Amino acid sequence: MHNNYNMKIFATTTYLRIIFAVTVLLMPNVTSAFTLSQVLGYFNIVIGLFLTASVLSYAIGVIIWATRYGTWPREEGFPFMQFGITTLFVLSVLLALINWLLKHTSITLYVISFILVVLCGIFILYAVRGKKKEEAPYGPPRPPGR
Repeated sequence: MHNNYNMKIFATTTYLRIIFAVTVLLMPNVTSAFTLSQVLGYFNIVIGLFLTASVLSYAIGVIIWATRYGTWPREEGFPFMQFGITTLFVLSVLLALINWLLKHTSITLYVISFILVVLCGIFILYAVRGKKKEEAPYGPPRPPGR
């Protein structure tokens, strides 16, 4: 009975995977509400907010470092400054990438569509293939209780 229950669960999950794969293939008709420029515009807003947070974090770190001159907890401002600087560099690279994507929209769409087709193909192959069955060990079966 336990093996039959596992087979039912396996069959159900396989069918759900196939249904999900077909849904993903039909998704471009459903999700065409935003253009690429609009989505990248929203990323510009989010990156602007994070840039503001990184500058504030750096400023807070400098204020903590400057006001604790001559005391031992002066180094508590360094993590704030480190977070601000690293976030600033990462976000400036992301902002440059988004601006490049906005200027070269046709190339971006070809690359994104290729990546999505490859990912959908991998997902469909994974869904159709299912789980591998474990092979039985070689030799006679063990006696019960051992």
